[in-house]
Amino acid sequence: MRKIIYISGIDGAGKTSISKQLLKEFLAKDIKTKYTWATLRPFLLRPIIIIAKFIFVRKYDKFENYSKHQGHKKESLKKFNFLMPLQFLIALIDYYPQYLFKVYFSSKLYNIIITDRYYVDFFIENGILANWTPEKTYNKIINYQNFFK
Repeated sequence: MRKIIYISGIDGAGKTSISKQLLKEFLAKDIKTKYTWATLRPFLLRPIIIIAKFIFVRKYDKFENYSKHQGHKKESLKKFNFLMPLQFLIALIDYYPQYLFKVYFSSKLYNIIITDRYYVDFFIENGILANWTPEKTYNKIINYQNFFK
């Protein structure tokens, strides 16, 4: 039976360290295992991200004044919130092939896939960006979960 072990958490929490340790332990037991970092690497979204960074966050450098940078970014995003459904759709189209290659197809070749991040993180990150409620984020995860089985 194929299994996916999904490790989630905030940046710096130790997801990669735990994932790599699990990988070593499974491989030491001769269990065919693969590690993957299953987050979105923007391809289709890259031009949009570059433009958005220029528009939304150019006023304050996050390394000089992070709170002003975040405040400006949040206020700018509110003005363009109507574009968030389009951004989400493009992100989903961008992410899905990556998921297929990183997780789905690999799960056909390995007994265990250890994922550092997973599609749930994709929805949470998009929910934060679009200012979704926790309920809306949860509903999106539930509504799309059949695409990620």
